Amino acid sequence: MLIIILMTFQKLFIANLKGFRKGRCISQGKLAEICGTGQNYIADIEEGKKFPSLDMIEKIAAALEIEPYRLFQDNTELGNLSIK
Repeated sequence: MLIIILMTFQKLFIANLKGFRKGRCISQGKLAEICGTGQNYIADIEEGKKFPSLDMIEKIAAALEIEPYRLFQDNTELGNLSIK
């Protein structure tokens, strides 16, 4: 069960990372440069081969100008939320 949950979080993270990055027209290379890492590392993250540390998640979020939790947020459910 825990493995399934972790896999779901990783897939969610990957989808959000790609979505925010592409939505801001930032290439993998540019994101890597901003985060102080290599383009291959960002590609490996997006392909699910590696998962970033908390420190790198914070750097990625800062580069994308979002709060880190948004990389784990299930955006498919946001339409069902009512904000008061």
